Amino acid sequence: MVDGKELIKTSRTSQLGGVILGGIIAGGVGAVIGGLSGSKTSIKKVTSIKLQVVINDTSEPVHLVNFLEGKFKTDSFLYRHAMEQARHWQALLSVLITRADREDRDKSNRTTLGQT
Repeated sequence: MVDGKELIKTSRTSQLGGVILGGIIAGGVGAVIGGLSGSKTSIKKVTSIKLQVVINDTSEPVHLVNFLEGKFKTDSFLYRHAMEQARHWQALLSVLITRADREDRDKSNRTTLGQT
């Protein structure tokens, strides 16, 4: 999340395992204005970058991991580094979700075919 707006969403589709959802949530204080010519641009500012992880736990399903708090320009080193880290962890969660879905599909197929 960047300032409360979700940028990327990854979800677990299988019903056999726990649900994990990773999303980078982002938003801005300022605005980005740009045309094809690139002549009209302003620097956007953000106040937070968070990774939202939803797990299969009814008492506490949502976990937010903060990567950036404060007011930062989107061209700053700290903003770029925080976004890089948030995207890395979101991608890692996505890979783990894909693997878990594949394992569940394989188990289901083996069960359907009478194999164990």
